[in-house]
Amino acid sequence: MLLAVTAFGQRNSREKARPETQNHKSEASTRRSSERTPQTTKAQTSHEVRRATASSNKRTTSMNRSRAVNTNRKPSGMVRTNNGQGKQKPSGTVRTNNGKGKQKPSGTVRTNNGKGKQKPSGTVRTNNGKGKQKPSGKVGTYKGNKRNAENRRHYTTPNRKPVRQAHAVQTRYTPVKYKQVHHHYKVPNRVNVVWTHNMYRDYRRMYPDYHYWYYPTGYRIVTVPYYNSHFHIGEVRNVYGRIHEVWYSWSTDEYYLYFGSAYPYQDFTVILEGREARRFSRHPEAYFRGNYIWATGLLSNFDGKPEMMVRRKSQIHLY
Repeated sequence: MLLAVTAFGQRNSREKARPETQNHKSEASTRRSSERTPQTTKAQTSHEVRRATASSNKRTTSMNRSRAVNTNRKPSGMVRTNNGQGKQKPSGTVRTNNGKGKQKPSGTVRTNNGKGKQKPSGTVRTNNGKGKQKPSGKVGTYKGNKRNAENRRHYTTPNRKPVRQAHAVQTRYTPVKYKQVHHHYKVPNRVNVVWTHNMYRDYRRMYPDYHYWYYPTGYRIVTVPYYNSHFHIGEVRNVYGRIHEVWYSWSTDEYYLYFGSAYPYQDFTVILEGREARRFSRHPEAYFRGNYIWATGLLSNFDGKPEMMVRRKSQIHLY
C-alpha cells in the first residue's frame, strides 16, 4: 500500500509540474513577441516616411515643369525650328533649317538657307537662300526670263534662203485643225530622249546662233506631232509624223522632208544634209517618202512655217 501511495503521489506531482512548464514557455514566447512588435513598427514607420518624401519630391518636380512650360510657351499655330534660341515664329506652318534667321511670314515656305532674305507667302522653291527674292507661286529651276522666252518664240532659221520656187505638185490645202481631228498618226512606242551635258555641248555646236539654252540636266524632251510643232518654236522637241514629199536641192545639197502635205502647203519641214541622208540609203527620196519618222532637234520658224535643221543621222529615227 505504501508503494502504491508513493507512486500515485509522484504521478500527481508530475502532472502538476507540466502546466507550470507550459506556462513558463508561453510567458517567454509572449515576452519575445512583445519585444519584436516595436521593431516592426519602427520599420513600417521609416518606410512610410520615405514614401511621403518621394511623393513630395514628385509633386515639386511637376510644379517646376509646369512653370517652365508656362514661361516658354509658343504662340498659337504649328511652328517647326531646329534651334530654340532663334526669334519667335508667327502662327502658321513654317519650316527652316536655321532658327537664327529672320522671321518668316505665315504660309508654306521652303528654303535651304535660313540666313537668306525673307520669302513671300506661297509655294516657293529655291536652291540658294542668298539669291534674289522669288515671286509668289511655283518657281522651278529654269533660268530663262521673259525676254529670253520671247526671243525663243520668234526664233527664225539663220542664214536661210528660199531655194524652191516652182510648185512641183498641185494639191489642195487642208487646215491644221482638220488634221488634228481626222489625221491621227501612230505614235512611236519608245521615245526617251533625256537632256545631258554631252547633248548640250553637241547642240551648241550644231546650232551656234542659238543662245537661249535653259534645260536642266535630266530634262526629258517632249514628243509632239508635226501639226502641233508651231506651238514649240525655239524649243528642242521630238516631232513625229508621216512624210508626204521629199525634195532635193542641188544648190545646197540638202533634202527637204515635208510633213502634212506637199510644198507649199506643208505643215512641217525637216531639212537634212545630203551627206547624212545618203547614210540611210543610196536613194534617200525613195527611202523616206511615205514612211513614219520622228526627229529630235531645235524647232525654228521660216516664212511662217515650222522647220527643223538636222545635222546628224542620230537625230532621225524610223518607226
